[in-house]
Amino acid sequence: MKNFVLILGSVLILSSASWTQANMANVAFNDNLSNQILCPGEQLLVNILGPVTPPSDMSVPGVVYSPGIGIAVFGAAPSYTNNDVLNDPNLLAFIQLQNQAAFFSPITISYSDLVNTLPPPIPNNLTTTTSFFLQVITIYSVQNNVPYVNGVNGNPDLDASTTYTISLQPKPAITTSEDCANNALIFSVALPGNPSGTITLQNNYPNVSIAPNNISYNQNFTITGISNQSPVGFEYINNQGCSIALDTIYTGTITATINTPVSSVCENGSPFDFQASPSQGIWTCSTPSMMMNNTFIPSAQDISVVTNYTVTFTPTLGASGCNASTSVTVDVEPEVIAQITGPNSMCNNAPLQSYSSDIQGGIWNTDFNAIDQNGNLNPQLLTPGLHTINYTPTGTCAVTSQFDVVIDFLPNLHITTDTTQGCVPLMIQLTDLTPGNISDRHWIINGQSFPTNNAVYQHVFENAYCYDVALASLNEFGCRDTLWRTDYICPFPNPYMSFGFMPQNPDIANPEVNFIAGNTAVESVVWDFGDGTGAVEFNPTHYFANTVPAEFQVCITAVDENLCSTKICDFVTVSSGFKLYMPNAYTPDQDGLNDGFRPVMDSERELAKYAMMIFNRDGELIFETDNHKEAWYGNSNEGDYYVKDGVYTWKIKVWLYGDVEPKVYSGNVIIVR
Repeated sequence: MKNFVLILGSVLILSSASWTQANMANVAFNDNLSNQILCPGEQLLVNILGPVTPPSDMSVPGVVYSPGIGIAVFGAAPSYTNNDVLNDPNLLAFIQLQNQAAFFSPITISYSDLVNTLPPPIPNNLTTTTSFFLQVITIYSVQNNVPYVNGVNGNPDLDASTTYTISLQPKPAITTSEDCANNALIFSVALPGNPSGTITLQNNYPNVSIAPNNISYNQNFTITGISNQSPVGFEYINNQGCSIALDTIYTGTITATINTPVSSVCENGSPFDFQASPSQGIWTCSTPSMMMNNTFIPSAQDISVVTNYTVTFTPTLGASGCNASTSVTVDVEPEVIAQITGPNSMCNNAPLQSYSSDIQGGIWNTDFNAIDQNGNLNPQLLTPGLHTINYTPTGTCAVTSQFDVVIDFLPNLHITTDTTQGCVPLMIQLTDLTPGNISDRHWIINGQSFPTNNAVYQHVFENAYCYDVALASLNEFGCRDTLWRTDYICPFPNPYMSFGFMPQNPDIANPEVNFIAGNTAVESVVWDFGDGTGAVEFNPTHYFANTVPAEFQVCITAVDENLCSTKICDFVTVSSGFKLYMPNAYTPDQDGLNDGFRPVMDSERELAKYAMMIFNRDGELIFETDNHKEAWYGNSNEGDYYVKDGVYTWKIKVWLYGDVEPKVYSGNVIIVR
């Protein structure tokens, strides 16, 4: 134990040092002491006690004083004059600087602080005892953390303590080795500077002894009677009172244990790590390429050469030659690889496809669960593109085989039309907008196919009902698909229309005709009377203003709510007014009543030519005349009244002026006498 006291001016520096677990000595300075020892790891603690008051001669007007304490470190005895500390050639550093506010906190100077002040190339681990010279400096002016140690206005502004000499002791180097045959631990202590010291055990261990107890420079000592894996601690104290402690573990002879329970692996299995107790050691294998550190690599060797491998672990914690190795055998089994057969491409709408393997009893798998366990693949469950069929046989070392299948795109069918509705007959233009190269195209209308290579197809829909339309196409991948449109084209029916008129036989004397439309449920009608006039009423009355007989084509056009129309026509004949009347019986008995048979005519003035003929039942001509005033009295052409009672046929031809063809009238007449 070391005690040091330093008194400087009004400053009292007091400290005491004792042995602690941190191996730190609390050291102070005493004017009466010199050659103080500072061991590796220790510290100097300088306690500042009491105020620091500048002397009266330091009271310079306008100068603000902030007294403080500094530790000046010199490599040789200081030689400065007039308080010019900073310019002393032996000055190494100010270890610590404190202002007045921190006077009651200790200033700490560590062993390493002093060593580090040495100029290069001196290392931190000293090989010889090295002395430093310290002064405690009372600084009366510190401004901006800069001590004024060269005086202010020619007046000194510091006081210095006695110069103290501190001796730094070198740190011994200690190495250990094991003598596992004798259960001994051997220590070698290298002591720089050739000092001597004492070795003592820090703990009491049964049956453990140390020899020799006192050692000198580079001398070995041995600890015997130690059990495997036992802790050992000791302390070395040199003749200068410096100490160093060491704690270690005597490992002794180590028998390794491999903790990885593995007996067989698969040829191309994943690498795995062996674990052992203790964990530190060297791993080897009968085939070196199979091991990398503690990792076993099954795929690193062709198992056709060898299948059994010996893995050995040798621990490295103990002394050389003291460790026992252990080994395990690993059997590498060959992989079971199946061969898959089946189609490698198909259309997206293809039926079930069958796949098989040369190894039975495995598991089939692909995306979207598109394959069952019998190897039947449903392409319709897969998206177009590349898919992989997986097959895994049973067994520990079974390898999943893969088979690539390409699902070809179906034609992306897209059709359009210029219209889907209209009046019959409706012509529709169908257009195929399917992208890509279409090599075969069929339009299907209500089950009937119309093949064409053209993307545009025209079709006439004759009947008024809804038609199903479909397009079947074959693309560049050889895939065919059909797009159906139900009730795609729905033509409207044309409206029903008919008409009648009265009278049926108008003439120039009575040319007024009443027309009647046969369907008044339509939206509108348009009449064309054939004489350049028309009407829009459903039941119009029309006056044919002709002065000569004529025939007129009268038409009516009906339009419904769908704007569909129907046009029908008929002929209306306006005659001249000529009429011919014939009796159906007469009595040619010469009684002066109803004896002659001839026509009664209106407008005889229009008669240009005339002919009347009488025929018997056998079709024989028995009478004829070209004079419309001449009657038939039942006589034959010979003029006798000999024809019998009965029915006779008559025929009259009338040519009116302007006629090219005659008007022909015929009928029957009965003779009754």
